[in-house]
Amino acid sequence: ELSKDIETVFNPKNADLLTAFKQSLRLEDYAQAMQEYQMVARTTPIDQHSVGVGEFKIILLQHLDLLIKTSAYNQFAELSEHYLSIYYDDIDVLLRLGAFNQTTASYAEAVAVYQLAKTYAYTDKNVLQVDQAINDFMLKSDAQVRSTESLPRLAMIYELMHKYNLLKSHHQLMQAKVYMTLGEWNSAETILKELL
Repeated sequence: ELSKDIETVFNPKNADLLTAFKQSLRLEDYAQAMQEYQMVARTTPIDQHSVGVGEFKIILLQHLDLLIKTSAYNQFAELSEHYLSIYYDDIDVLLRLGAFNQTTASYAEAVAVYQLAKTYAYTDKNVLQVDQAINDFMLKSDAQVRSTESLPRLAMIYELMHKYNLLKSHHQLMQAKVYMTLGEWNSAETILKELL
């Protein structure tokens, strides 16, 4: 029975679509790539969805990672926009969008994406993924922005994260340190009282 299920998922039509999907990604025809992705999603039985669409998703995520790594920002924005217009609650792609926004120093947009990802984190696995991504974002942002000596900008990032309730206690401690460095003692005291 398992071999029959595998045949259903990995049929020649899906293999042809996979080849076409890869080609569409290479040619940066992202609208076409999403049509191919959706075709597999629609034709794969729901109980086999993770296997049938899984290979397409892996390739999509690898392609998004490559676009970030090679600074192909326009292509990343276009592909992620096409994908998220259909699969708006996909945690993997949302987290990559947050990372992308961070690499382009679009910190407010990154915070908004992480807030959205937290909203769509329905499973324990997703909650852990989002929490880890937020932690990585805060540590990297803190280091990046401190290196440019733009502490007011760093304080703004912390304030946005605090506004959306995305900070853990160790992040709030980092936020208080920023306020103290800026001489904003009342703000630092308020944060530290929240930690008690």
